[in-house]
Amino acid sequence: MSAKERDNSQRNIHLDFKVIHKECSEFYKDYSAFVKFTEKKKERFFTDNLKVFTRYLYLAESLGNNDLMDMKVNYTLLGVSYEFILKICALKINWDEYLETYKADPKEKSNSGNRKFEYVKQYVSKDLKIKLTRKQYKRSQEIINFVQLQRNHFAHSPFKGKDHYAVTKQIYEFMAVLVVLYKLKLPKEAVEIIKGNITKHKVLSGMDFEDVGFKQYIQNLDNFAIDVPLFPDW
Repeated sequence: MSAKERDNSQRNIHLDFKVIHKECSEFYKDYSAFVKFTEKKKERFFTDNLKVFTRYLYLAESLGNNDLMDMKVNYTLLGVSYEFILKICALKINWDEYLETYKADPKEKSNSGNRKFEYVKQYVSKDLKIKLTRKQYKRSQEIINFVQLQRNHFAHSPFKGKDHYAVTKQIYEFMAVLVVLYKLKLPKEAVEIIKGNITKHKVLSGMDFEDVGFKQYIQNLDNFAIDVPLFPDW
């Protein structure tokens, strides 16, 4: 073995972060596997990703039952959950159109922000404006904007925060609206978490928001609960 070969051999006995970083970066750019998805593959994709969404809800729910309770962590998890479910809704609205935009290189000026919360919020909101009543649509925008505000604040400026007693119920009510409106089949645990938080955070004293008719969606939530294992059965 030459000196050069021995040198190469020695250099390859350790992992290289630059190589790993490059592999991940290239992997994240490649969405070719999502093109020409069959309906069966789409169904599996939605099932798998809605399980991930449910795990975020599960973590947020767990905070209310132990010493980890903290609105900073809670809103960070809810913010991620909302962005996740909005992107799933966007694919439900138009798989090919949203995916085409999503997979485009965000570094190019014309695609700026295409994978961010703000873009998917606007994309789904256009469809919500058609499907909801005027008052329901207005409330949907208020809720999404508030969740986005809290998510961005606590993710980047976690040293202080503010909450409101009547907001949590609204957040989970609109989550139910999205599930029913876009026919998202959730693990039954997710449905129970959403229903439970709507009930648990019902305003019993003090001012509440005007009722905009989300109840019709909440009543149909059980129709979208499916019995799938939330966690792997090791």
